[in-house]
Amino acid sequence: MLEPEVSLSSALQMSTLAQVALADCLGSLLPPAVAVHHRWPGTILINGGAAGEVKLAAPTRAGDVVPDWLVVGMSLQLVHDDLDREPGEMPNQTVLSEEGGAEISRTDILQSFSAYFLSWLNTWQDDGFRPIHNAWMPRAEGDGKAMHIELDGAERIVEVLGLDEEGGLVIKSVDGPARVLPLRDHVVVHGRESAR
Repeated sequence: MLEPEVSLSSALQMSTLAQVALADCLGSLLPPAVAVHHRWPGTILINGGAAGEVKLAAPTRAGDVVPDWLVVGMSLQLVHDDLDREPGEMPNQTVLSEEGGAEISRTDILQSFSAYFLSWLNTWQDDGFRPIHNAWMPRAEGDGKAMHIELDGAERIVEVLGLDEEGGLVIKSVDGPARVLPLRDHVVVHGRESAR
């Protein structure tokens, strides 16, 4: 849980920062050949399969408001819920234990993630969002050329041009102009104030 001193528009950058920190964490704990990527807005991919996600919660979606709090949450699937499921049975999903991480514990992940998160937070405070953006882009699914996202109610493949200053995804689809998908739309809102 964070207590931002900046508007929500800037605080949204914590989603990208947390994804980069989690990817660095997994990169340090998993075998070197294991690929860790991002699918916007917060899915963590391991060897192409979804293994977890990063989400934000705040009391508002109003970009100009300095929120009293911001929760950066993450989930990561260590083992399958169904112990009878065979590896590779669901190719679009995976777990750490199938990707060389059977010996990695929650404690290992939390300790490593915390260290990387604090390191990236210091970078963000000193140098702004650009270094975080530059660390996120090489790990974007499909090298930014072919990311699968839900767009206009359907699953689509888009080209990623980058992230805007609010963590929104700048995309180019084959049948239209470049546009921004706002990350603010994916913030979970809690509290008395409704989303704006």
